[in-house]
Amino acid sequence: MKLHRFCTAIVVLVLIVQSLFVFAQAGGKGKQAKGQTSGYDYSKILRGNFADFAGTWINGRGERQQLNANGTFARGQRAVNTRLGTTTSGPAGAYIWGVEVSAGGGFAAALFPAGVEVPGVRTDATKVRLFTGQDSPSSGDQIFYLESEGGPPALAERDYTGTWFIIVKYGPALSISPRSSANGAPVVIVNGYGVRDRHSQWVLDQQADGSYIITNVNSGKAIDVPNFSQNIGEGLLQWDRNGGPNQRWRVVRVGEDFVMFVSVNSGKVIDVPNFANENNTQVVQWDSNGGDNQQFRLVPVR
Repeated sequence: MKLHRFCTAIVVLVLIVQSLFVFAQAGGKGKQAKGQTSGYDYSKILRGNFADFAGTWINGRGERQQLNANGTFARGQRAVNTRLGTTTSGPAGAYIWGVEVSAGGGFAAALFPAGVEVPGVRTDATKVRLFTGQDSPSSGDQIFYLESEGGPPALAERDYTGTWFIIVKYGPALSISPRSSANGAPVVIVNGYGVRDRHSQWVLDQQADGSYIITNVNSGKAIDVPNFSQNIGEGLLQWDRNGGPNQRWRVVRVGEDFVMFVSVNSGKVIDVPNFANENNTQVVQWDSNGGDNQQFRLVPVR
């Protein structure tokens, strides 16, 4: 069930917090999972002390956020209306609060202790988890885990090892321009592909950490984030395979038919800028937003 859209008035923020994760069906209510663990003093949260949980949180999409000891995530924010959820106002056992932004907006946050299930999505209930937003989560990869506890479970839900065409959700294919075998040639999109188009074929090779190196069949070189860049908009290119984090990508499923590629180096995803459809448009890395220009279909090369 969707959360109420956030308005500027604080009273509306309170309503968001109170209605976070309220589900119409009984099966959507929070449930206590077996094997609950301890080790944190969750009661401190109700007194506005989040120090035990302060640090970097990572979700299955590779997105990161920093939780502060006062329950905020950035300067100019204020934590409000912290409460323990019940089966009628949020999942039982979850700690829910609002984050008021200085500009007048805000969002809701929920912290799930180990042993408390997140309604409606699959998560690792042996760990403490966090969700922030104005809507209820629709998939487990939106849930954040403490980096200090090892981060989220393995992102890849299947083995994608093999040779593929990598097709943008709205049609064009990833390729190398201009059919180059040289280091530094850009990774681009092209319209149309076939079994003879070796420059548009890619080998996914799974690594020990579950990530993949993506190698072009024509050149034998890997998709590379140049100079280990963390910048959004950085153009991707091919380079001699070296196994660095800037050449390793986590494959995250989006529904049944599509995936996103998350850089191990930057946490950013492969993105077609501005939903371009023109041949030889270079792809870049960008913050994950779930757009069609960040989703890809893997078509086996036969």
